[in-house]
Amino acid sequence: MVKYIVKNILMKKILFLAIIMASPMGVGFAAKFTITNVGNTFSPDTIYMEAGEDVEFDLEITHNAVEVTKETWDANGNTPKSGGFSVPFGGGEVVFPTAGTYYYVCEPHAAVGMKGVIIVTAATAIPSVSNDINTFNVFPNPASDYINVSYTLNASAMVNIRLINVAGVEVADILRETQGPGNYNKTYSLKKDLAPGIYYVSFITDNQSYIDKMIIK
Repeated sequence: MVKYIVKNILMKKILFLAIIMASPMGVGFAAKFTITNVGNTFSPDTIYMEAGEDVEFDLEITHNAVEVTKETWDANGNTPKSGGFSVPFGGGEVVFPTAGTYYYVCEPHAAVGMKGVIIVTAATAIPSVSNDINTFNVFPNPASDYINVSYTLNASAMVNIRLINVAGVEVADILRETQGPGNYNKTYSLKKDLAPGIYYVSFITDNQSYIDKMIIK
């Protein structure tokens, strides 16, 4: 059975303030996926992420989030799924250790369609490569129709830009040509048959290599 780690958001905020007040140097925190509410809707209502990553629900006190089955979700029901995650009113944080599709609703407002989906893929087979955002950038992110890849070359080089899925398989050869030094911007139209989810744009030259994580929705 999948085990979820759910943290109360109020206690987290108190701890955050205590650390900041106690430390003159400040503290850095890793980026997280965040879900808020806009009225009786979750925003965003769909998230793509990798196993082991976490989601912070930052909700108004009148809203919670509980996992339900696909059948309950389709019917705008609010019966919790046995063994599923549950976030208290006001929000909390959930770690998703296992790949899968997680359907959830706000219990008091499920009948009016307050629901969302979290799609978790297995940890990527892509090796970790450092990325200098000033040298290589991919936008928009998330993307739906196209992506722009901007980069800087310090010298003439063979440039290879590829789109790779989370299994490490190339799904598109975006660019493969020799270019001189300078600033470049390449626009690539995404294929309509690409499944929504997490992808990586790989940039390789003779002396530079970067990988940028992106989401196709």
